[in-house]
Amino acid sequence: MCAAEDIRRYRIPNGLILTAAVFCLLGKGIFGFADCGAAGAAAAVLAAAGSMLLILALCLPFHILGMAGGGDVKVMALAVGWLGPGTGMKAIGIGFILGAVLALVKMVYRRSMAGRFFNLFAYIGRAIRGKRMEVYYDVKRDGRDCVIPLGACICAGILFKGIGL
Repeated sequence: MCAAEDIRRYRIPNGLILTAAVFCLLGKGIFGFADCGAAGAAAAVLAAAGSMLLILALCLPFHILGMAGGGDVKVMALAVGWLGPGTGMKAIGIGFILGAVLALVKMVYRRSMAGRFFNLFAYIGRAIRGKRMEVYYDVKRDGRDCVIPLGACICAGILFKGIGL
């Protein structure tokens, strides 16, 4: 459902994210309890919640700078919470690769590749010269033509890793 909303509206509602997080933590608790009892359940839930919070903290600057949407960051946190750090990071990596391919296809189709790369290099140049970071993407300034549903791509990565690909 998160992927469908991201594709449809380029936005993932917080209610969907919260529901997924609750199911993630409940699932971790149930599996942990089945393996090691109450202590195992508590450890599994704390490990999953800690992993999710760590990813949120690490990715927050990318959201603040307009390089990733809030929903995208939250889906990354869910990936690591549910799949664990190693497999979750692989799922995110697959999602990034899918997102890069989608962005490339979109730029070729819209014939905007030169302009997008010009904007990227200009952004990097301003950051180096000014020795400070600024917002990379602003919907009011840049519109939605360059947006891709990265959250949906990460959801695909979660699916691929979840089924063992």
